[in-house]
Order: sequence, then C-alpha cells, then structure tokens
Amino acid sequence: WVWPEGLEALDPRQGDGGWEVVLLIEGGEHAVFQDQWVGYRNLSHLITDAIFEGMHFRPRTDFAGLAAHGEGLICLTGGLHGCIGAAVRGSRGDRGRALDEARTSVLALAEIFGPQHLFLELQDTGLEGQELMNELARELAAELGLQTVVTNEVKHLEAEDAVTLDLLNCVA
Repeated sequence: WVWPEGLEALDPRQGDGGWEVVLLIEGGEHAVFQDQWVGYRNLSHLITDAIFEGMHFRPRTDFAGLAAHGEGLICLTGGLHGCIGAAVRGSRGDRGRALDEARTSVLALAEIFGPQHLFLELQDTGLEGQELMNELARELAAELGLQTVVTNEVKHLEAEDAVTLDLLNCVA
C-alpha cells in the first residue's frame, strides 16, 4: 500500500488509508537473470521497509520509497483500491475532482516508473465505482501517453475457499 503523504505523516490514531499498487519484477523470456535480480532486490527492499518502517494496519511505502527502489519493477495502479479508485471514492461523485486527484497520483507514479513501466488498470467485477474508474483510467492513459491493462481481482476460485482466505487474512 502507498501512503501518498509520506510515511513520516502516518499517525497511529488515524484510520486506514492510502491506496494499493501492484509491483511486478521486470523480465521476460529474453531477460538476463541479472536484469531480474535488480527488480527482485528492489521489491524485497520495498517489502522489508514497508513492514518495518511503514506498518499501519498493513505494510506501506511512499513515493520516496518507490523512487528509491523502483528500478526493475513494473507498476500497476490497482483496481478500486488503487490511486484512481481512491480518487473516485474520495470525490463523492464529482468527476472533475476525481480526475484531478487521479491525475496527480498517476503523474507521480509515471515520474517514478516511466511510461514503459506504468500500467493503468481496468477492471469489471461489477462493483460500484468501477465504471467511472475505468473511464478515468482510459482518459488519463490517452492524455498522458500511458498504457492500460485489464486485470481481475481473484481471491479464490471456489466459494468454500473464502474461509481459508479469511483465516490467512486474520493471521496476516
């Protein structure tokens, strides 16, 4: 999870907040292991720092952490819990405000990861707000020259697996 205001602004009295990003290690069939090692090392660094420096309801990082350890990583903006979805939820139906807030966050991520390593997520799981989130993602992608990717949040395949997921979340 990303805390946009910076980890030093975390207040233990404050509720959960921020938004998620999905980080992938850059690679592919023609990548040399050494190239993947940079991404792996940076992802490990981000996870460790998030656990030990940014724990607030869940592990967190901030833009400074992403900037320091973004090399070799690909960033997806997350679905409804990502920066565009958070802008939609926080705007209370004001499309212009949601677009401005989303643009600010997406530009910050684009500056860190570059346009070749940042993908704006599109999802359609039928949840409230997703249609507007997808509209804004497509609009920002066209405006800023960024790529989109269609994803889906699959937590479990069978209904009975929900109990196992709930137990894992309790342990975490």
